[in-house]
Amino acid sequence: MAVLVISVGEMLYKPTATAYAAELAPDGAAGRYQSVYASASIGGMVLSPLLGTSLYAVAPWAVWPAAGLIALATAQGLRRRSVIEELSGSASQRCLAR
Repeated sequence: MAVLVISVGEMLYKPTATAYAAELAPDGAAGRYQSVYASASIGGMVLSPLLGTSLYAVAPWAVWPAAGLIALATAQGLRRRSVIEELSGSASQRCLAR
């Protein structure tokens, strides 16, 4: 059942994520954006088992709290980034309006 859930999730997530990466790319840089996306995706799949099992060997109780903290830190970083981009976009639009 777990494999079914993961497979369905990947079928829904992967096509839209790669399309989003291609959409963000400026003209002529789609390949670079796709490779950065693929590197991050595969890097997570390679490092997660290694780091997770290493942590589990030392402190089994800490695996889920550590994953939660990493998720929260990532969300906070993305939120700050979007706020910074929003503010810089607003400032550049104001300059262009002058």
